[in-house]
Amino acid sequence: MSENEKMRIAREIAKSCLVVRARLLNRLISRFFDDQLRPLAITSPQLNLLVAISLNEGASASEIGRRLEMEKSTVSRNLGRMIDHGWINREVGLSTTRKGTVLLNKVLPIWRKAQKDMNKMLGSEASEAIVTACKPFLS
Repeated sequence: MSENEKMRIAREIAKSCLVVRARLLNRLISRFFDDQLRPLAITSPQLNLLVAISLNEGASASEIGRRLEMEKSTVSRNLGRMIDHGWINREVGLSTTRKGTVLLNKVLPIWRKAQKDMNKMLGSEASEAIVTACKPFLS
């Protein structure tokens, strides 16, 4: 393959690749939310898990992981940290503790502000496009 052909292919992929853009957005948005949540010592993946567990009390770790499309090792590592913090327990399936419920309440105003700020940064059209694109995968 010639150098020109290699460059043409690379430019085509770089110009419009959805996976590159999705992963970039994921990193940027996650970093932004993690920065906002840091004062409460919770990360965005842990918040996702806390919300999913709150909505699905008694579900197994693997069920929650599947719902969130998270790697098994990521789920396991974060659940361990969340148990150590006292936010969830694993007695019969996963459930939130009183401390986890209090945390969820404390997170809400920070999350709302971060959500509003991110919507402003991305623009409402782009934010709505992300939400719409994910709808078929969230049930």
